[in-house]
Parts: sequence; structure tokens; C-alpha cells
Amino acid sequence: MEYTSNYLHGLYAPIFNHPSSLTYREPKLPKKRQPGVRAAKVLSSPNGKGVYAQKSISKDSVIGEVRGEITTDDETDPRYLMDLDGGYLLRPKGTFRYLNHSCNPNCELFVWEDQELNPETGTRPLYVSALKTIPKGRQLTIDYAWPAEFAIPCNCKSKNCRGWIVDSKELKKLKKLKKIKTAA
Repeated sequence: MEYTSNYLHGLYAPIFNHPSSLTYREPKLPKKRQPGVRAAKVLSSPNGKGVYAQKSISKDSVIGEVRGEITTDDETDPRYLMDLDGGYLLRPKGTFRYLNHSCNPNCELFVWEDQELNPETGTRPLYVSALKTIPKGRQLTIDYAWPAEFAIPCNCKSKNCRGWIVDSKELKKLKKLKKIKTAA
């Protein structure tokens, strides 16, 4: 399956929106959560706000669904908007609006490949899952993997930091763009 309409709408959007970062999975039911136990919480971070594990989260666990307003109106504040199938946009609300970038993320956004589409919009829900075991108190991060045209300097401080918030496959393109801007 191809996810063709996925691109960034806002330079400072704290959620990735590049097709190479979206994972499609075989359909299965998310693991059940214990009643009253939240896996993540918004707290202060070096980048403003961030999402932190409230308990240890095991690798491949579904942490939650990214919920928010589905719209076609991209004229309003473009920050935090994510493209969905069919030209719709998701303006995340709640906890997952504050997922920060890391070049070495511990989470990813994904859709269940065969999940039923929303009948009004033709879109599938987005979920957050753990790429590795995340200890309690650790910040949850994703790789925004932005297109080169929207890249900004990265401040994630991971060992393999690319220096830019950009899709790793777009680094060469970014370097060419930066040379062109510098020469102009």
C-alpha cells in the first residue's frame, strides 16, 4: 500500500509527516490497557513540552491513538497538522500533540493496514507504538523525517543526530539546497 499524500504543512509542526516514516502494519487488536493507568503524560522538556512514559512501556506496545480534529482547512495555523489520506488533515489534540523529534526515536506513528476507514473522510486512525522498551520517566520521541525543503536544525543530541530535522533519505538533497541558498 502506498501513502502518497503525506507531507509537512507547517515548518514548526512537532509531528513528522513524511511518507517514509509512516509504518503500515497487519491488522491486529491493540493490547488492552489497565483501567485508569495512562502510559504517557505531557511534562516540561528541553524543547518546551514533551510526552513522557508514566510506566515502563515494552517494545512493540501500542501506546495510544493520535486523536484530534480532522479537517480540510489548511488556511488556519498550519502547525501540528498531519496529512491523512484523501486530502484530509489531522490537528492532533491532547498528549500526542507534544511528541518531540529525535534522530534516534523510541516510538513511531503507524496505521493498521486493513483497519476500517472513517466513512466520512476515508482516513485511518494513527497510533503511537514503542520501537524499543521505554523506561518510566523517559521522553517519547519520533523521527519527524521532514522533507529537505522544511528542514530546521536539530537539537536532539542523540549519538546519530543528523544535525537537521529531516528524513535521512533527504540529507543529500538538503545539503544541495543549503549550498544553493549559501551561494545566492
